[in-house]
Amino acid sequence: MNMLDRDLDEAENQFRRAAQQHQNNLQNLQAEQQSRIKILDDEFDGTVKELMTEYIVEMQELERWNNSEYSELQEIFKLLDTYRQERNKENKEAHDNETEAIKNK
Repeated sequence: MNMLDRDLDEAENQFRRAAQQHQNNLQNLQAEQQSRIKILDDEFDGTVKELMTEYIVEMQELERWNNSEYSELQEIFKLLDTYRQERNKENKEAHDNETEAIKNK
């Protein structure tokens, strides 16, 4: 009976050591996974910062290009308006001259 009792005690001790070792392994695995997650999170944050920087630079370039194009279009519209006014003036003068010539006949 004593032998069985010793065997049972030994088996319980082995089980406790195995359970403790298993618990330690789980804690180590969890710590390793947390470390990996931290590394990936840091990489992700770095990538997001890089993308935001690129986005801001590209947005500024697009705004400069847009402003340049807008200014150029405004200048074209001014030139077209000046041309239209000159053509209207010439047409009015031609019309007035024709009207005057018809009256004088």
